[in-house]
Amino acid sequence: MPIAYLLLLALGNVPHPAVASAYSYTGHRTATGEWPRAGRTCAVRHGLSMRRWYWIHGRLWWANDRMPKNGRDFDLCLSSRHACDRWGVRRVWVK
Repeated sequence: MPIAYLLLLALGNVPHPAVASAYSYTGHRTATGEWPRAGRTCAVRHGLSMRRWYWIHGRLWWANDRMPKNGRDFDLCLSSRHACDRWGVRRVWVK
């Protein structure tokens, strides 16, 4: 098991359902001033904590951006528009 996953288990985070969409490189920095990284960066809805790791769909994502109120919880940065189209909008489990 990855060490990061074991850390999340040790912290007692319980998985909960969420809705995740995807976006590709925008040419703009995130709300925290960092460049988005495909497969690593995600935006979170208001009410969820920024600047922390989330375990989403079997991978760790760093939340360093906000997203508009659109009914979704997470917006994951993927490598291309094609990858985003394949992802679509999914219900996922989050820790």
